[in-house]
Order: sequence, then C-alpha cells, then structure tokens
Amino acid sequence: MNPYFETELGRLYNGDCVEVMSELPDKSIDLVVTSPPYNCGIEYDAYNDNLEWGDYYVWCEKWLKGIYRLLKDDGRFCLNHYLSLGQSNNRHAPLMKLNEMALQMGFKHHGLAIWTDITLTKRTAWGSWLSASAPYINSPYEGILILYKERWKRDKSGESTIDKDRFMKLCTGIW
Repeated sequence: MNPYFETELGRLYNGDCVEVMSELPDKSIDLVVTSPPYNCGIEYDAYNDNLEWGDYYVWCEKWLKGIYRLLKDDGRFCLNHYLSLGQSNNRHAPLMKLNEMALQMGFKHHGLAIWTDITLTKRTAWGSWLSASAPYINSPYEGILILYKERWKRDKSGESTIDKDRFMKLCTGIW
C-alpha cells in the first residue's frame, strides 16, 4: 500500500505520525493543523487513548519535536485540544500543558482561538444539579493554540481567498 497520496493542495500521509515525520526532511512544512487524541478513553483501532497522563505527555513531546523540526522558519502550527477534562479528583488542562511544552521546545505563541463544540453545549452538571457542594464545570469549548517557529510574518505573501467580513470574523478568535 502506498503510504501517501497526492491532492491538488499537497500530499497526505497515512501512518503513525511520529514514524512518518521521522522520514520527512527538516524545514519542509509550511503549516501543521492537528487535533491529537485527547487521552479521554476513545476507542481507536491502533491507539490507546487512556494512558497515564505522564505517558501521554511523553508521547506528545515526540510529535511536538517532530513538528518543530519539520516546520519552515516562517511555519505555523495550530493545535486543537480540550481546555479542561477529567473527573473531579483528576482534572487536567492539556492545552495549557501542551503550550508550555511547545514553548520550551522553541515554538513561539501567537494566540489562542476558542472553538465552540456544539456537540457539548447541551451537557449539564448531573450529579451536582442545583447544588453548590461540588458542581461539575462543563466547558463546551476547545482551544486552538496558534504557534509559530521563528517568524510570524510569512516570507511569501499569498493571495487572499476570503472577503473582509469573513476575515474580521475569523480574527476574533471565537470559532
């Protein structure tokens, strides 16, 4: 089986991200957009999405380093993850931890967009309904870290494909 296929926009790879990235040349990528497994127990065919948090972040460090190596100096990186998740006595803020890890590797922080996940907006705080004793904080939002490698301003300007209103809406950071 061919590990990739070509599209009009570029090449798409099918495989373990850490393995595939190790075969690509340094500074060869303009943009990475990813939403990695969230470590919340989703059943995938070939990935354990219920790791100990320390093990999960060790795995995250591997692909973060791969992305950093592959990005061009004016490359950008968008990382989507939960803001907060877990049970009441074991909650985590993975996006904050991943931002900290990325900054330690050399990424620079440009911004944070908030994505409203409409599939989560109707959840309620069952188990603490109308009780202040131990309310569950439900967040129907995810964060998208917008990072870059060396320079935010692109070396080459492209041609805009969106109108003024859409551009203004997307720059608000609420998606």
